[in-house]
Amino acid sequence: MSEPILEVENITFRYDMRQETEILNNVTFSVNRGEWVAIIGHNGSGKSTLAKILVGLLTPEKGRIHIAGIEMKEFSKWDARRRIGLVFQNPENQFIGTSVQDDVAFALENMNLSYEEMKKRVEDALEAVDMSSFRLHDPSHLSGGQKQRVAIAGILALRPDVLLLDEALVMLDPRSRRELISILRHLKTNEDISIVSITHDMNEAAAADRIIVMKEGRVVCNGSPKEVFSNNHIEVEMPITEQLRQKLINRGRKVPDHYMTEEEMVKFLWK
Repeated sequence: MSEPILEVENITFRYDMRQETEILNNVTFSVNRGEWVAIIGHNGSGKSTLAKILVGLLTPEKGRIHIAGIEMKEFSKWDARRRIGLVFQNPENQFIGTSVQDDVAFALENMNLSYEEMKKRVEDALEAVDMSSFRLHDPSHLSGGQKQRVAIAGILALRPDVLLLDEALVMLDPRSRRELISILRHLKTNEDISIVSITHDMNEAAAADRIIVMKEGRVVCNGSPKEVFSNNHIEVEMPITEQLRQKLINRGRKVPDHYMTEEEMVKFLWK
């Protein structure tokens, strides 16, 4: 087991110190290098607040965060931020350049890198998200899925240890969502990048290695997709494969008595 690249210890947060109820209450978890962790929960569970704390936009009342061994403190905040990259729900909020390659290179220009290093990083990032052939295109003219790929490439060029997705796939059509999930799997496996995705999409969560379920500011479940979606005590919407399995059971069909991934469901249906 690899060492954690992200460690969150007993994070507590309130927007208004006069209120007794915390938005986050003793939240603790870790993410290993090359691991994909999805964070799910209903509105008001604290997911978006947690995302802002992870990138240093908010300061917790209590607790500690370490990213690649760097503790997120006021004096070390900028060093820690370089290790984690945030991709927003709407990719257009991140576009600056007039071409795809200019947009990916924009943040690099502030890092005093050589032209050769910048060029290589841009090429590597665009290749990683399969957008090299669109390098000269205007980002505003791309499809939703392509725009989100460019946004991810802009973060990858910075070489972060952790890629944080805050509802980054929610506005995409099903096909674009599936394509990006495939790219994310490739990144974590081949680029050794850790992914934390905050999402309402259970099919996206099902693609992760591990799922953290939050409720009213607390972590109420932390386990593999199979463990989480097989837990009848967890109030979450089930992914499409589990919904299908339940419908087959209701129709009297004989199916496995446990949650199945998309690949497992397809194999089962083809038997």
